[in-house]
Amino acid sequence: MYLKRYLIALALYYPPYVLLQQWTQSLGAAANEAHALTQTAAALFYVALSLYLIILRPQKRFAFESTPTRIMRWLMYLLLYAGLVFLPALLLLHSDSPAFHITLAIPALLFLGMLYSPNEEWDDGETEEAPPSPSTTPEAYPAAPITRGVFFALAYFTVFTALAVLLRKPLAQNGVPNSALPVMLSMIMAFIYLPMTLYLTVLRPARFLDFESRSRRWLRFFIFVGLFALLAIVGPFVLAREGSEAAWLAGIFPLILFLFMVQPIMAKVKLAIVPKTTDSRWRSFKYSMAYILIQSLTIGATVASLIITHKNAATQGEVLTFAIAGCILVYLALLAMLHRLTVAKPHSRFQGMPTSRRYRRWGAYILSVFLLQAVCPTAIRFFWQWDLEQTHLYLMNIALLHCAAYGTDAGFARKGGSTPAAPRNEAPGEAIQRRLNALSRARTAAV
Repeated sequence: MYLKRYLIALALYYPPYVLLQQWTQSLGAAANEAHALTQTAAALFYVALSLYLIILRPQKRFAFESTPTRIMRWLMYLLLYAGLVFLPALLLLHSDSPAFHITLAIPALLFLGMLYSPNEEWDDGETEEAPPSPSTTPEAYPAAPITRGVFFALAYFTVFTALAVLLRKPLAQNGVPNSALPVMLSMIMAFIYLPMTLYLTVLRPARFLDFESRSRRWLRFFIFVGLFALLAIVGPFVLAREGSEAAWLAGIFPLILFLFMVQPIMAKVKLAIVPKTTDSRWRSFKYSMAYILIQSLTIGATVASLIITHKNAATQGEVLTFAIAGCILVYLALLAMLHRLTVAKPHSRFQGMPTSRRYRRWGAYILSVFLLQAVCPTAIRFFWQWDLEQTHLYLMNIALLHCAAYGTDAGFARKGGSTPAAPRNEAPGEAIQRRLNALSRARTAAV
């Protein structure tokens, strides 16, 4: 079925593109201007067509139960189109480069990714047996694949920072501005990012991403390569041309991509529609609001103390002392909230955990706060010479509260509770035959 829909998608995209380009050029526009106008119209049509193929009428194996999952997949294809087709095409047309024609073939590959469905059994999340309760089997608790992603992210961050320190002075002597430096570093880091991505998506993927088909692994590899090209090279290049220091985001976006490489595609646990107290869907929102309130009160109390204590202007040392005391108070409150969410009153999935494992989870969050609030911002400020806004760091704390409240593999259910899916109805010998077929495919792939 995908071949028919694929040919229809190509017929709807390319012939109108050619006709519109010829019509625009016949009105007196130059060839490059006609192509630029046509690219804009084609981008709008691509948005509508991809919306239909991914969200409204997706392929069977992409018909996820969760609408947010479809929306995220749609946004991913929009980012790929913007980074691999739209923005490069406009830049190449502006520079009169004949390489513009390469971008015309990329939408055909994107439509193929939307519609291609290999002839193999798709894991739809159903199981033949209900999984054991976490309270009886400690191994059933959600694993921590994020640890693996953080390791690769820190390795990338370290090498990127080292290159920034080594190459800043010689490049500055050659007239390269600070805003253009991250783009050049990302181009160099591509030779490191590619083997790391190849390892995480093709050679040694996570267990839930260990597809039998090599084509599906390579598809994920090329998706992450395209996202790197968009987020670490093309986007920062546009910002660098404007002279914006935000081009240094080129060193941060790849770190987020590593975390997505190790996370499951679909949610493994669903929260009940009528949750328990510790599973409340508003729990992270309440803790986030409490964190913002504590932070606001601390800042207000600090300013009020300075005004009351010193009618005249306070010295810089006194202001720094009050600021440090306020930061310590805010972070102690944050650690107390994380302790309650991970140790004292965790989600029902984690309530059967041994106390030692709960404290290890809490320790992991403390380490995350230390890295995200102290180590990485300090390295960025001194080695990248880019001052992060304090607001961004506060948003990271809110994200940590959200992860602590739900875990990293939870999604809200539309209806019903959090009971596992019912076993599929199979004939007496069908389950055995299905396992034999899977073993046969694995043996063939090994040979």
